[in-house]
Amino acid sequence: MKRSTYLILTAILTSLSINAQSLKKEDLYGSYTLKEINYIYTDTTIQVSPSQDGFFILSPRRYAIAYNPGLNPRKPFGNLSSPSEEEILAGFRSFAFNSGSYRFEDGVFTASPDFAKVPGFEGGEQVYATEVEGAMLHLSMYDETYPSGEKPAWFKKLVIKLSFQKEVAP
Repeated sequence: MKRSTYLILTAILTSLSINAQSLKKEDLYGSYTLKEINYIYTDTTIQVSPSQDGFFILSPRRYAIAYNPGLNPRKPFGNLSSPSEEEILAGFRSFAFNSGSYRFEDGVFTASPDFAKVPGFEGGEQVYATEVEGAMLHLSMYDETYPSGEKPAWFKKLVIKLSFQKEVAP
């Protein structure tokens, strides 16, 4: 990887975490609805308005996150009780989900799933820079480590910024 690419991504993450360093994890507790996804590469950003609501929930001991990472709504199975192999594969690809324990230190949210969409990712880690603007919570995933210690192909090439709005009780 080019050093300049890494430096650009580092600058983006540094700017995102400046106001988050004074946050306490208690400030983030609650339920949030996904409003926007930005796939940030060094030379371009792809902005996605979710076609379906995703969510992020944070409690004192657990987190849960679920969303459709793509541009199109998920397609319902033709027969809900007997989907085709093609429908199962499309359903799997149109959904991101993890839930588990976490750490929050110096504005960095580190998720460690004990239940994940991808079998075998349990015990891995996803690392997010955090930023809060009013009722908006921005989680920018810049690192992921598989339980084996390996990194994904996008490591140091992509930041996935998820923007959530805090839900208000009725």
